[in-house]
Amino acid sequence: MFIDFIGQFQYNVDSKNRVNIPSRFRKSLSEKGISNLIISKGIDESSIVIYPEPQWENMMNKLNESLSSLKKTHKMFLRQITRFASKCPIDSAGRITLTNDLMEYANIEKEVIIVGTLNKIEIWEPKMLSKYEQENPLSKEDFNSLANDILI
Repeated sequence: MFIDFIGQFQYNVDSKNRVNIPSRFRKSLSEKGISNLIISKGIDESSIVIYPEPQWENMMNKLNESLSSLKKTHKMFLRQITRFASKCPIDSAGRITLTNDLMEYANIEKEVIIVGTLNKIEIWEPKMLSKYEQENPLSKEDFNSLANDILI
């Protein structure tokens, strides 16, 4: 299931750890009949990742089929992905509640940047996102190569 999450938005987390989901994203979810999201640790960096529930279920099915419960690294990988995950309904005001563990992991105190990445949403502490992008730049050559390989 493809959901069109694109763009960047800046919000504040309130005193109850709630943050708005951009209205454009809520509209896309509503059009697909999705009211529950799954929040978890970002896989590659100190961010929070949000999956629409069907997307999460597809990913978990792939992991279940691909990972062995006998291999230590497989078990550890699965544990890291699932242990901080939680179902997160969107409330009537268009917000979700972030867990304390995830906020601590992503170094979030108040300000966040919400980034749409096609099939999922990322939540970053602004300085952490800036640091990550500075330390992991996408070169012009890599960008052009990917554009040529995929888009053209």
